[in-house]
Amino acid sequence: MIKRRDNIVQKRDIWKYTILSLGMLAVLSGCGNKNGLPETSAAEVEVKTTAAAVENGSDITEDKRGEEESEAIHVNDSSAVVPYVIPLDKDVVYKEGVTIEVDENSPTGYVVTFAYKDANAKSVGISSDNFYFYKENTGMYVRYTPYVWEPDMFYRCGERTYSATYVENMEKVGEDMWVIRLPLPNGIFFYQYCVDDKNIPDPANQAFTNPDGAVKPTKSVVYVPFDGTRQKADHSVITEKNEKAGEIVFDAYMDGETKRNLAVYLPYGYDANRKEAYKVIYASHGANGTEVDWIAKCGLNNIMDNLIADGKAEPAVVVCMDQTGVEDPVVNQRENIKPYIEANYNVHSDKENIAYCGLSNGGSTTAKIYLDNPGEYGYYGIWSSAQSGDMEIENINGLDTAKVMVGIGRFDTARYDKAEDFYNRLVEKGVDAAFYTENAAHDWLFWAQMYEIFVRDILWK
Repeated sequence: MIKRRDNIVQKRDIWKYTILSLGMLAVLSGCGNKNGLPETSAAEVEVKTTAAAVENGSDITEDKRGEEESEAIHVNDSSAVVPYVIPLDKDVVYKEGVTIEVDENSPTGYVVTFAYKDANAKSVGISSDNFYFYKENTGMYVRYTPYVWEPDMFYRCGERTYSATYVENMEKVGEDMWVIRLPLPNGIFFYQYCVDDKNIPDPANQAFTNPDGAVKPTKSVVYVPFDGTRQKADHSVITEKNEKAGEIVFDAYMDGETKRNLAVYLPYGYDANRKEAYKVIYASHGANGTEVDWIAKCGLNNIMDNLIADGKAEPAVVVCMDQTGVEDPVVNQRENIKPYIEANYNVHSDKENIAYCGLSNGGSTTAKIYLDNPGEYGYYGIWSSAQSGDMEIENINGLDTAKVMVGIGRFDTARYDKAEDFYNRLVEKGVDAAFYTENAAHDWLFWAQMYEIFVRDILWK
């Protein structure tokens, strides 16, 4: 049973946008100032933009995609709010790990304290791909530090994919504690410490992982709650509302002679001998992902727990699989994963009670499974798929036998226009399809929202 991974997303406004594109942000790497990333100042805003965006302050259109961008610069932004910098108290004994506190003076309503214990370290910094914030009118071309956060800003929750890495030095307090305090808004934040030029996850806040898995997490995760009086969009990750939490079971299936891992969510009270079988959802990760991605990075298990507790979703088994390196995910799902689950768990095998969903490359896998045999599953969730827009559907029969949800972030590198075109073509074929988007990129925060909406509003309806 896992109780520290919690996520339920409140109902929020999601609407369709006119296509707005972005040039790719350069991926900045490094540990502190030593690898090329300027140290972040509290009163500064880092700007990365094309000349047109600087001159006009306007949105970047599709024809700007791929053009050479200007060099990233640091500038003081006179229009920014007064930076909210939280000084450290040398007399306070800071607790190792992450502490989230209510702060009436914080623009977000909260202050998050990161504390790393190491008496021998010469320098310690914190880095994250999620600590920069953006505004809708300039998209991902202008980024702001946490200290100048405003309610209209949004952030992307990725892991070094087309994002800039925020790096800031931590301050030593006492003989062995390194501390930084940030006024972060609600949401999911990945971070790691840079200790004497070596990046490590937070030893006091280890990320969820499969003990038998080959890939170990390199970053830690913190979930910050929502303050409805100071923040607009609720992307928070909350604790279970009661003790009726589901269970994560690590299992494995065979792909030929290769053993591949599974992480299976079983709802609270799961009964292997129940007369009525459970509905089942298959959730596919993105490129180079693992079976724990959906759980570790967006708290899929607790999305389920909280929706079930609120009566907004039926108890269901959720199967998260490892498909990295699989030659043909469509065949693997049909011949290996699905038969194994149906033979070893009390789940339905009829399409009306089965769903398949995925993000990024997993979204493309979902689309391929759907187009290969539309009647195999009753529901499909296709999110941030870079390939579905180019898939031929005109000569495929039976597409209207399933319900399909298409989701894409407004600033998603998987191409908003491609996803919208795929959705429109489905509608033209008479498919019961839904389309969702919002200010987001190719990131876990968006996918957590898509999954929650899929389970709450689309499935079994």
